[in-house]
Amino acid sequence: GMEDFNVGKYHSALENFEEILDRYPFSPQAMLAELKAADSHYYQGNYQEAKVLYQQFEERHPTNEAIPYVMFQIGMCDFARTDRIDRDTSGARDAIVSFSRLLRAYPDSPYTREAKARIEAGRQFLVNHEYFVAVFYVRTDRYEEAAHRLRYLITMYPDSAITPKAEKLLARIESGDPPRMGFSRWLPDLSMPDWRLFDTGGEEKTADKPST
Repeated sequence: GMEDFNVGKYHSALENFEEILDRYPFSPQAMLAELKAADSHYYQGNYQEAKVLYQQFEERHPTNEAIPYVMFQIGMCDFARTDRIDRDTSGARDAIVSFSRLLRAYPDSPYTREAKARIEAGRQFLVNHEYFVAVFYVRTDRYEEAAHRLRYLITMYPDSAITPKAEKLLARIESGDPPRMGFSRWLPDLSMPDWRLFDTGGEEKTADKPST
């Protein structure tokens, strides 16, 4: 199983790990097989399945040394599910919750810096979603609703990258001169920002995956 896993043959690796768990659930290798089964699902893009297995590992082995990694990977499963801002935003919301839980439980883990950066990327994504909805209201002549949404955004996220554009749009609405065409130039980026843009730098690096 590990030979396949290490060369990216995650499907066949998973079959071996599952066989260990089925036939030898109390063997010394079973715990590692649990973790690697979750990893195999993750690297195949099966994020919901991987998240369930990571959560089960945490429940069964709450004091294991791999728990910070497991909690980080739960956040990564949520983060990977993030769609565009004009679609489902639940992945970003769940990722913020998951990474925040890791920071509370293990504030000095090797995953802290990256978790913080991904939280900020997720927050920017959600702010962009709020702004996108405001632009949609402008396009459909619902100016009061747009103004309300923009005021909320500006108040709650004054330091966001999209806030200056939100202020300009709000000013246009309040002056009675809302945009009536060319809305593409008012739109934010639709995808998740690169989390590296929010990386504070420093010597800390994301740790290698533990072997349990």
